[in-house]
Amino acid sequence: MQLRTAPLFFCIAAACAAPDRSDQTASAAGVEASDDKRLGELLQEQGRFPEALAAYERALGLDPSDPDLHDYRGECLYALGRFSEALVAYERACALRPADSTAQDHRGEALYELGRYAEAAEVCRLAAQLNPRNAYAHSHLGQALEELGLVEEALASYERALGLAPANAHFRRCVDRAERKLAQSGAAADYGRAVELYEAERFAEALPHAERACAAEPGSAAAQDLRGECLLELGRFAAALAAFDRAVELEPDHAYAHSHRGIALEELGRVAEAVASYERAVQLAPGVAGFQRSLERARKKL
Repeated sequence: MQLRTAPLFFCIAAACAAPDRSDQTASAAGVEASDDKRLGELLQEQGRFPEALAAYERALGLDPSDPDLHDYRGECLYALGRFSEALVAYERACALRPADSTAQDHRGEALYELGRYAEAAEVCRLAAQLNPRNAYAHSHLGQALEELGLVEEALASYERALGLAPANAHFRRCVDRAERKLAQSGAAADYGRAVELYEAERFAEALPHAERACAAEPGSAAAQDLRGECLLELGRFAAALAAFDRAVELEPDHAYAHSHRGIALEELGRVAEAVASYERAVQLAPGVAGFQRSLERARKKL
């Protein structure tokens, strides 16, 4: 039996037309990975992080070179409190796409949660440099700087974040918190210096520090009382009384402020009121002998 041989051009045509099974497999895997990626995004939006994580991991098994998948996987791990694993995922995303500001910012967040604040600040700073309009990168940089005690620099970062997203309430709270910390640190320094100068009997020099402490921390009864003491020593009795009034208003159980208020009232000739203030001081701190002596002295003037 004679075998029939197909013409050569038919063989070539058939070879060209025949589908490449490896291409088909790769195409199918790509479609499947894309489907899992979309599913993961949907589940993540719904807050179903374990299921989303599983979908992303299936997709990564088929397409491990997709930086988005590593980043999204990291987001799910982060949401689940698995920060060390999230960091590994973010690092893989950044290795695949180093100029991705969002992935770098996410890496900085994971470092922050792990208490690695200096590294977090470095990475978030990079994220902000890669995309200066990434408000979250500026905010996260501020958080890391704040943990490092660099509150003034942190405030500048928070203000940049708020400038980019003025309606973001979290950014506003961060700015307010940093401003309070700066004010409190300034108040503490001024209060400490005022105490030093007062104890050295340098009352005129102590007074401006006490006043700045009061301005920075208006709710501090101690600062108001110290300001009043400086004024008292300088013979400014009416101003001293106003300071002591504010101190006892802020802290009604401040025994020393009541006693000092009594001294100011006594100096102003308002002895009956002074007696009442001394009585309150004795009631609050009966063991302080000076309060009792002041009370007895004022009563003799009645």
